[in-house]
Amino acid sequence: MNEQAGIPGASGSVIGGLFQRDMEATRRILRGWFSERMNARTLEVTTIGPMREAGLSHELLSLEIAWDESGTRRSAGFVVRLDPVEYRKRHTSNLRREFEVQSVLHRRGDVPVPEVCWYESDAQLLGAEFYAMKRLAGRTLPETPPWQLGGWFIELDAAGRRALWRNAVSMLARIHRTPVAALTSLRREDSGEADFLQQLRHWHASYRWATTAQSPNPSIDAGWRWLYDNVPPDPPQGLAWGDAHPRNLMFQGLECSAVLDWEDVALGSPLSDLARWLHTDRLQQAWGRPLPEGVPSPAELIEQWESETGWSAADLRWFEVLNCCFAAGTLARSRQLQQQMLGKVVGVDARGADTVSLVLGQLLPGS
Repeated sequence: MNEQAGIPGASGSVIGGLFQRDMEATRRILRGWFSERMNARTLEVTTIGPMREAGLSHELLSLEIAWDESGTRRSAGFVVRLDPVEYRKRHTSNLRREFEVQSVLHRRGDVPVPEVCWYESDAQLLGAEFYAMKRLAGRTLPETPPWQLGGWFIELDAAGRRALWRNAVSMLARIHRTPVAALTSLRREDSGEADFLQQLRHWHASYRWATTAQSPNPSIDAGWRWLYDNVPPDPPQGLAWGDAHPRNLMFQGLECSAVLDWEDVALGSPLSDLARWLHTDRLQQAWGRPLPEGVPSPAELIEQWESETGWSAADLRWFEVLNCCFAAGTLARSRQLQQQMLGKVVGVDARGADTVSLVLGQLLPGS
């Protein structure tokens, strides 16, 4: 996102181009929608456009509105986040859960998140349910070019990169220390089963859904069997952010100013977040994007997380295997969507499944 407005660069991703929308018609609909909620008859949507680098998980629209208030012309930036519906990469929608957890976190101030304002359950308006949140100023690690290879993060010196990364890990620990008494609606069922086991079964269901029409993957199937056969007895449990990595954090200077992308949020084990973070780094390195000088090593990251949460990461490997198996499903689904919509598979998705299987092989005992 650019530093002034919090809007991703225009170059964007190929997948982001799948979302096609009549922007003028959308402008008219959202003008009426915002006018009603803000009780502002003079409201206008002055600018509107897609946030291309948002990828495939959700369609995002960035807009600026202006209205008269007590004789003064005011303006504000918003982001509208839509359920992708036909482009969904998970087998269920988490949109309402995202809205609810961000509402709680913003109200309590435990974790900095965009302020969510209104939820719209009528899918007829824009073709999907959506919610609006206030747009934040700040910057995220760039996608184009990849942040490991170019952009503002690389332009920092090694000490600056290290400080930013350690601040990001501190934010991860802060998420995991969040009291969950007000977040029990995130629990998927009242079976009495441990939250991290519900997380396991949910992710497995998502994997099966994503790969129904594809050939079996013996290495990933072996991973799922190993998970069920080696369930850890008592891992840390609490709030799990979901898509945990600095790419989904916003920064002001070297400080983390907001946590974004709550699409996989759940009550589960915070170790799933730590595993996702390390898993993403491993994949990037396998794709020729080494961690830049100054970024702490995995061992340093784990040590800092344990120190700041007070929890042990002894069961981390189990959650790393879980992340590999889940990632195999999302990559398979992404490949399927690219083939359907673009007629070809491009980018890291073209070789992602083989890489995930390779990483999984390094984690499973006896492989």
